[in-house]
Amino acid sequence: MLIQLLPIGDMDLGLAAEICRGLSREFDARTEILHSKFDPEPARHPESRQYHSTEILTRMAKLTGADGNTHRLLGVTPLDLYI
Repeated sequence: MLIQLLPIGDMDLGLAAEICRGLSREFDARTEILHSKFDPEPARHPESRQYHSTEILTRMAKLTGADGNTHRLLGVTPLDLYI
């Protein structure tokens, strides 16, 4: 199994690497950090300064399986999300 981690927004890549190591250990899976840019701004709600999680998930769904290798895609972000 391959778990791909997608940093969303300004994500600390050191933290992303630590998350990958933990996922790999817990699920006995290969992990990798995707280095493609994922701009969360289209999902931003200006009044609340939060990001609509459903919009982000919809865009993420288009990324899964694009390369034929993704078994799981995990988005990680320091942003304030709402449903």
